[in-house]
Amino acid sequence: MDYQTLTAAHFPLRSLKLAPEIKIMSLVKSVTYPVEMTNDNAPYALPYWHSQAMARFILDNPSLFAGRAVLDIGCGCGAASIAAAMVGASALALDPDLRCLEFTGRNAKANGVEVGLRWGNHKTGVEADVLLAGGLFHEPHGVEVAAMARAKASVIAVSRHNLWNMRGFTEVAVHELGQSKIHVFTSSAFDEERLNVT
Repeated sequence: MDYQTLTAAHFPLRSLKLAPEIKIMSLVKSVTYPVEMTNDNAPYALPYWHSQAMARFILDNPSLFAGRAVLDIGCGCGAASIAAAMVGASALALDPDLRCLEFTGRNAKANGVEVGLRWGNHKTGVEADVLLAGGLFHEPHGVEVAAMARAKASVIAVSRHNLWNMRGFTEVAVHELGQSKIHVFTSSAFDEERLNVT
């Protein structure tokens, strides 16, 4: 069985909890997976809370993204990129893990949108109007990503364990998810009066 068939069989499309408008290939916890499908081999099929929180914000604030070039740094499953494409942005998903790009491409197709895919990291030179970054601030390069995000129109998602100096950002949403709490921030480059803050 080839990899695409194997993953399709074990990672069915499921609606996101925070953004049910989007379906993502997701692990099913009750299933015993073959060795090819262990978390080590396909970790980013999981729709992480950070990307879901950004997707929810994007879908709730389409005017901030429509017609703009959006770069999703560390795209993971692609939820935020897909949301951006859904509201009319030109979305580019960037990740150093080719599995992330593969799953993002398949998820985008399943949702009927086009998302560009590019292998690379936060140092890859890509021009964009808006940056998206979620779940990267526990990584060693988190400070560098934050500096980039602070200087542009950006949306970031941070877990409560990784909150640090948020100068230059405005909190626009908090999602309680069981034992987790995800904070969504925008950089001051966004016009706060246009935000649908809840």
